Amino acid sequence: MDWGKRCMERESVATSLPDPERIGGFILQLKKLYRIDSFVLLSFSKFLIIQDLATMADEVILLDYWASPFGMRARIALREKGVKFECREENLRDKSPLLLQMNPVHKKIPVLIHNGKPVYEPADKIWSTTGEVQETAKKDFIEALKILEAELGDKPYFGGDNFGFVDIAMTGYYSWFEPFEKCANFSIESECPTLMASAKRCLQRESVVNSIPNPDELFALALKLRKEYGV
Repeated sequence: MDWGKRCMERESVATSLPDPERIGGFILQLKKLYRIDSFVLLSFSKFLIIQDLATMADEVILLDYWASPFGMRARIALREKGVKFECREENLRDKSPLLLQMNPVHKKIPVLIHNGKPVYEPADKIWSTTGEVQETAKKDFIEALKILEAELGDKPYFGGDNFGFVDIAMTGYYSWFEPFEKCANFSIESECPTLMASAKRCLQRESVVNSIPNPDELFALALKLRKEYGV
């Protein structure tokens, strides 16, 4: 919470966010529209996670792609809350009519659908490149991870002793650490050992193991994307 307060006190943040009462009114509108108890807005850059997922009844569908870290955290959150859901794999080159209907503007996954209505649709992006640009990307990536590691401190999870929403958000990225290391030939653990220890704890949780693909599959996908897009 202290970290959150420090972020909220930054001038760039204070001048960019709406009044909390206005957000509260918006949340009440969402609760009425989607008939669910509450939402929490959370961000690594920006995304939406549902709190009190266990209160969602009836049909819950997740439109997803197996390698998406955003989809992974959605699956983890649903399983952590014990929500029964149907996961429908999308072909990103031939998107289903349901995806285009539920997310007509961005046409991206994942999309969580509750009783025929979309709940959220964050974007997905994979970091991968070569040469000098890659070295710059690695440096920036490690610097960002070190900031996170400093905020983690000596806690087992960002949520303290408990696996929380920030940990869920990070777990999708954690699953890509090994492919990133292989593609760019560097070690995250040597740079950020404390963060990596927390990442390993997260990756060993049952809800996570059942929600993320094998690292070898992700690495194979990364190689395929690099070859296909020439990066």
